[in-house]
Amino acid sequence: KELLMSAGLATGDGSPKSQSWPEVSAFQGQQTGADCHMKVPELVRLHTSCFLFEELTKVSSPLQDILRFLFRELCHCIFAGFAPGVDILRLTPYWVLAQQAQDDLSAEKQRADECEAAFEKAREKTTGLEEELRTLRGCMERHKQEVAEARKTSETYLVEQTELRAKMAQLQEINEIRADSLREANAEAMALQSRFYGASRDLEECRREGVKLAVELKQKDNRVEALE
Repeated sequence: KELLMSAGLATGDGSPKSQSWPEVSAFQGQQTGADCHMKVPELVRLHTSCFLFEELTKVSSPLQDILRFLFRELCHCIFAGFAPGVDILRLTPYWVLAQQAQDDLSAEKQRADECEAAFEKAREKTTGLEEELRTLRGCMERHKQEVAEARKTSETYLVEQTELRAKMAQLQEINEIRADSLREANAEAMALQSRFYGASRDLEECRREGVKLAVELKQKDNRVEALE
């Protein structure tokens, strides 16, 4: 108890200095049974044991050198970075590092599982995107074919339009020629009609003169008959 009190690990009555420490933090030996807290090593118990072991090495006895040797070897095996004269209360035991490594390993395993699950989701998503990409590529190819066919059709339409324009120009020229011919024919018809009208008038006059002569001839015949 005096050693614990001098090290600041206990109060005057021998109880643990900090109320947050478990009951086994005081050096009271091993506990057994259902309430045993020794399933996981406790840093306070380890420091207490090493502190007492170090005090034993200071006691003059035939085993002092052996105890010092054992203390150094045990501290080398227990604490990382141990050297003679170093305060062991400031050192970290290997099992703490191992526990931390195990915790880190568990965290990394969990992270790896999460990453693997995310990778599976990403792979499924990538598969879906690849299928969608193939579908889009097929649609694009069909669209390209449709555009090529539309371009060919448009070029065909342009050629046909050019041909139609040429034919329309030719027909327009033919229509102009026919219009000129029709105008000339109309002029000739008008001239012929004028001539026909003149000839009809002359024929009517001739007919009238013929009737007049026939009447005079008949009158002469009547006179002749009367004279006879």
